[in-house]
Amino acid sequence: ISITSIAKTEKTSSPPGLEDNPSDTGDSPPGLDNKKTDTKDDDGEEDDDIDDASDDEEDDDDTGDDGTGYDDDDESGEEDDDIDDASDDEEDKAIKSAVDWLKDNYDDAEGEVKYEATGKIEIKVEKEIGNVSAGEKVIVKSEKSNQTSIAGVEFVTSTDCKNVKFTVAKLEDKPEEITEEPTVNGTIYRYLDIKLTSNGTYLHEEEFESMKFEFKVEKTWINENNIDKETITLIRYHDGWQHLSTMLLREDDNYVYYEAETPGLSTYTVVGTQIVEASPSIIKEKTVVPLTAWIAIIIVISMIFIAIVYKLRFVYMLEKNT
Repeated sequence: ISITSIAKTEKTSSPPGLEDNPSDTGDSPPGLDNKKTDTKDDDGEEDDDIDDASDDEEDDDDTGDDGTGYDDDDESGEEDDDIDDASDDEEDKAIKSAVDWLKDNYDDAEGEVKYEATGKIEIKVEKEIGNVSAGEKVIVKSEKSNQTSIAGVEFVTSTDCKNVKFTVAKLEDKPEEITEEPTVNGTIYRYLDIKLTSNGTYLHEEEFESMKFEFKVEKTWINENNIDKETITLIRYHDGWQHLSTMLLREDDNYVYYEAETPGLSTYTVVGTQIVEASPSIIKEKTVVPLTAWIAIIIVISMIFIAIVYKLRFVYMLEKNT
């Protein structure tokens, strides 16, 4: 691999050691310094023989015996070796630096740049776990859970992991690179960035068999924001916001405790939905009839009844006399 080729590759962001190289402007690679040889003879005219020899020598340097652009051996077998060794050392350093940068910034499984939150951190808590065997259930209680909300984590890895570290960071706000809002109608409690690393490398989803968090929410926040505690959910950011399965565990005088299952690690937020006040129902008022009205109605009905009876009696008597 030629360091000149790497430097000439179009890129939006150069890894360490592959910054703009002078060779981009046409300078010769190491071992091919641009030197001019006096090609004039004693008469002040150019010596074609010397010029031709110089051209042949440059062609040999440029193409090499194997056509790769570098001469593997010169006649002495020594001078080019020194130049090549220095060039190789410089090239190896640049390539190693580039490879290290790629390992740190790219996801080996997906080939995508790994996400890392850049939100401003209010508080960060780290806990060394040590070595973890595949299939082993690990339960970690988080310190300073009052500040971070994460009371603990339980996970099982699918591979053996060395020097595992658990990190929880409480963020002041949503990281700038996340443009999507986690909720439309919910109220944000706080943002968190949670990581598990093995030898300094982030553990990915495929390296976990299972994982769940225990987190807690202050009752004062729930009451002040009129939040329905049954709606509080942990949401994870991974190619968009994902609502995680969340279950209310218990509560004490100050906190309500929850458990949420997660397929992997990333940036999280805790959200809750406000209690919806019942809409006032439309009540039809019954017409209240005063007592006097009832009495009047009874009197009227009674008079009508008496009149009917009297008329019937009068008709009966009339028919009887005839």
